[in-house]
Amino acid sequence: MPVTQKPEDFYCPPEDACTPIIALDKKEFEAWSKNADKTDAAQAGSQGFTGAEGDLAYITGSNGDLTAVLFGLGAVDRAAKLGGLAAKLPEGNYEFEGTLSQDETAQAALYWATGQYRFGRYLKKPGKAPRRLKLSSSLDGKRTHTLVIDFSRPRPDQHPAQ
Repeated sequence: MPVTQKPEDFYCPPEDACTPIIALDKKEFEAWSKNADKTDAAQAGSQGFTGAEGDLAYITGSNGDLTAVLFGLGAVDRAAKLGGLAAKLPEGNYEFEGTLSQDETAQAALYWATGQYRFGRYLKKPGKAPRRLKLSSSLDGKRTHTLVIDFSRPRPDQHPAQ
């Protein structure tokens, strides 16, 4: 039986608890670190996080549970940088928090699914479980998922045989 991926594989319902992803560039990180909990700022610093493009830091609570993820953005194509982020995260539900504009958030949601989507028609068993993203109320996970499938489907499988 082929492996199929549905919108709910990539996007979680609004009522689900999620770990925030705080996407920041260097200037935004400086401001965040001044206002953040001192323990969180220290954790980010100890992991070498500066807000540089591709930086990644995991912030944990006193019990060791993941409480936030910091991700460094560049100044150009900020949303596109988030495409490969999901594959680097532990399994779970996430939501963007912070400095992304509404347009960047919409683009990032598309990149989120595109970065994880695997054309499953010929797969016998599933790979790594997708990480799920909470969408803002203005975004439609089914529409985003349809775009991902259309871009990812191999050409011979896009249209019926003639």
